Amino acid sequence: MRHDGYPWESLLELKDENQVWFKNGAGDGGGKMILVDRDGTVLSISDNAKELESLIRKALNID
Repeated sequence: MRHDGYPWESLLELKDENQVWFKNGAGDGGGKMILVDRDGTVLSISDNAKELESLIRKALNID
């Protein structure tokens, strides 16, 4: 992320102690991207980088 210069924070939950994967339809396999806003609202479960970038830029008011 630093190398690519992303201006947002990314988090990774390896052990899934809070069942984030299960609650968002990934079962116990993981490997799913979930974009969550500051209020905890899931904005996207897409793995399309362009779509995610667009949503993140919009949420952060970045042109």
